[in-house]
Amino acid sequence: MGVDELRDRGEEERLLLYQLFHYLNHWNHFSGNNYRDMVISHVRAITGKIM
Repeated sequence: MGVDELRDRGEEERLLLYQLFHYLNHWNHFSGNNYRDMVISHVRAITGKIM
């Protein structure tokens, strides 16, 4: 497995985690259902990939 393949492996999951962190911070600071919905959506996407 080459360097590019290792870098690309798990890229989608990492992106979801980075976005989740961003949405959690915004939900914590600003509240609102929109951020809550994004957090729930990302958690479901991440847990669906793990299980």
